Amino acid sequence: MTQLMAERLSAADETGREHSVHDRAAKILDDALDKAFENGWQPAELVHVTRQSAGGDGAAVMIEAIGAHAARSSADSIAPESWRDQLSELNVESAGGTSAERLRRWRSYNRRSSAQSWYTLLLVLGCATSLLPLETLLPPPTRWTSSTTPAGPRKAPDSKMLGKIRGLLAKAESTQFPAEAEALSAKAQDLMTRYAIDSALLDAGNTRNLIDDVAPVASW
Repeated sequence: MTQLMAERLSAADETGREHSVHDRAAKILDDALDKAFENGWQPAELVHVTRQSAGGDGAAVMIEAIGAHAARSSADSIAPESWRDQLSELNVESAGGTSAERLRRWRSYNRRSSAQSWYTLLLVLGCATSLLPLETLLPPPTRWTSSTTPAGPRKAPDSKMLGKIRGLLAKAESTQFPAEAEALSAKAQDLMTRYAIDSALLDAGNTRNLIDDVAPVASW
């Protein structure tokens, strides 16, 4: 069904309706991001789940949409520190235009056919509009102010959480099943993202560099 819809949208491109359809798709994606962020999602989590659903091309689309959101929400200056850290790690560019403009540029440089581009975009839209709420760990964009950004050092994470993450990574390293290892590593990376824990902190007291342990999911 998705492939058929992509082919029909590709045909619409040839009839000169590209801009209106593209703008509508971009608006849907913008609204989906606004809702997702209000429901507890953070940038790295959105890119991760999008990569799982729509592959690397889909992740690139999501990064462009997050960049547009960062621009209109002034994330570079008023988002919480860990939120801005995620934008930096994802190489999100807030200067780059609206979502509609970014999606047009993406289609021009991704070297895919019109139908393939629409197929990817539809997968991204399907993913973004079907997200369930998460526990809110950071103030959502509608609550950002200049005081959102902390002036002092971050609060040290709970030692139990550090232990849980280390345990997940240890299990991922020891299991003989690739799928289980990937799932455990993904869970550990998700907790690291949500609790703003970096690998250097996890490495404290460990002999192994835990960046290697999260390699299966760190590339997203």
